[in-house]
Amino acid sequence: MNTAAMPQPHCVWDIRAELGEGPVWSVREQALYFVDIVGQAIHRFHPASGARASWSAPQRPGFVAPVSDGTLMCGLKDGLYCLDPATGVFRRDVAVEPDLPGNRINDGSVDSKGRLWFGTMDDGESTPSGALYSVTREGTGLSVLRHDEGYIVTNGPGISPDGRRLYHNHSPAGIIYTNR
Repeated sequence: MNTAAMPQPHCVWDIRAELGEGPVWSVREQALYFVDIVGQAIHRFHPASGARASWSAPQRPGFVAPVSDGTLMCGLKDGLYCLDPATGVFRRDVAVEPDLPGNRINDGSVDSKGRLWFGTMDDGESTPSGALYSVTREGTGLSVLRHDEGYIVTNGPGISPDGRRLYHNHSPAGIIYTNR
């Protein structure tokens, strides 16, 4: 492979995230969002202008997903929150697993039908108490559906390029799952 023609990477933001994850592109804003789980922050980088913004989250964020109205859906430790980037205000829309205080929300991704998929995990990474969920908007509220359970750490729900397959994994077990 001829690597001379490949663009060379360069640092655009020396943010030094403690546990940076979940990059997601906002087509509307032409910006990249990502979370720092341990640092409890959500970050945005706008490549065209170089502008950077950060919001301190009230709990550990697992993922962020842009919403068509300009807000962000954020999976924080205990539930799904709406973040208004203009004000920096987080509002909890729905609690997730209130009966499992040792769990937290981890990765999330949106499929081609606009459904949000996310997983939960044992924050101590030892108990198989995590699950895989999907979320749809119903009127003014959210409908959360549990699809599978028994995970120590659910990771990377991702959608295939053709939008037909969902992939997610159980990291400690080294297993990747997909729908058929």
